[in-house]
Amino acid sequence: MKLFIHKMAQRRKELSLGVVALLILLSIYLFFRRETRSITVRLKITDENVLYAQNYPRNEYAHSFLVGDTEKDELGRVTAQIVSIESYKLSQNIQVVYLDIQLKATYNPRKNIYTIRGKNIVFGESILFNFSKVRFRGLVTDSPVIQNDSRIKRKKVIVNTQLRYDNREFSDTYGVPEYLAYAVKKGDSIVNTKNDTLARVLEVNIVPAKRTTIDNFGAARIIEDPFLKDVYYTIELSSREINNTIYMFDFIPITIGQVMPLNFKNVDVWPTIIDIPSQP
Repeated sequence: MKLFIHKMAQRRKELSLGVVALLILLSIYLFFRRETRSITVRLKITDENVLYAQNYPRNEYAHSFLVGDTEKDELGRVTAQIVSIESYKLSQNIQVVYLDIQLKATYNPRKNIYTIRGKNIVFGESILFNFSKVRFRGLVTDSPVIQNDSRIKRKKVIVNTQLRYDNREFSDTYGVPEYLAYAVKKGDSIVNTKNDTLARVLEVNIVPAKRTTIDNFGAARIIEDPFLKDVYYTIELSSREINNTIYMFDFIPITIGQVMPLNFKNVDVWPTIIDIPSQP
């Protein structure tokens, strides 16, 4: 009987040790476990050095991105796919380009961080992709962890602007030639590839440019220039407000004196904001 009791106690001890060992292994697994998840990441196509993040791609580069283009591994499995493209021109030669890419990333639940190819998917990280039609390095601007859009307020802002011809050296007028003055018309708009309106011209006011002259008695007089025009636009902008600062286009602040890059179908103009009326 004593031998039986001793064996039962020994078995209970071994069972307890086995349970403890199993719990330890389970704890280690849960502590170090990683998950492979499919997530959508937003990237900005620019210079890979964040110090030059205002360098935008030229047209031939911007047009190389296609929705549905994929990156595959050696076994032919899709590791990343372009699901959405948002782009618009800042001038006739360069564009702002954002890509939404669906990819497979490793998730660390302890740190709440996604990683891919040894890099954390965090704001400002540059990631290299080799798609079938283009090779590029993009800067991460949003992900399921970052969620920048949660603190962005989107709204319409109306501004009054003047088209100034500042490259006229030693001139006493900021008027522009007639061909440029009449190039932009009421109703002209700028849209991105998603057909979202970024800017719309509400009013155009064109008047003869004012010029300062000095008469024979040394008195200053204002006369109208026979050729140049003063041009004023009222423009409605799609804006984003972040931390009490309002931005247009790609993080250009809407402030008095700010020059606006407006790229219409047939002309680029750079009017200066001269007034921001109280918004309705």
